[in-house]
Amino acid sequence: MLAAMLALAGCGAGDDGGAADAPTGPAEVELGTGDLVFEPITTGQDFQVVQGPQGGYHFVVSMRTRGVVAGNPDRLGDPSNPTTSFRAFAAIGGAAVDLDASSFTQGLDPAVGSPGAFEMLGRLLILRIADDDELVGMDVRLTVEVTDVAGRSARDERTVRVIPHPANL
Repeated sequence: MLAAMLALAGCGAGDDGGAADAPTGPAEVELGTGDLVFEPITTGQDFQVVQGPQGGYHFVVSMRTRGVVAGNPDRLGDPSNPTTSFRAFAAIGGAAVDLDASSFTQGLDPAVGSPGAFEMLGRLLILRIADDDELVGMDVRLTVEVTDVAGRSARDERTVRVIPHPANL
């Protein structure tokens, strides 16, 4: 009896020993962009290819998710962190136009103004091109997939029209 009382005393109000971190509802994810604030991507929208400081090219991508274990955003190596992968493919023919190097295993931050949602903002989707002219004007299919430690996963995709960033050389 004493052990049970001590165990209950160790739980704060509303603390259910970790079940609060368990997701509710189906796993879902939305592909977006934005460095500081999540901006949804719509199918067919113009999407900027950015030249980075080292001369390579990338897209700035973000995601917002629900129904997955969000992990610990304060600890990169936390074993509860989900894996999020961003990819880019030519809409016609399906050839990969990225380097398949944009997967991130890290905790997700709570989404501001969207209770129960978590997000990853401003990630670089590294492209396999030597010049932005290789993609400008092309339709590209962007994808995101998030998988949590419990094996729940969700996927989203949007086809966008590539335009050059105004600061590209």
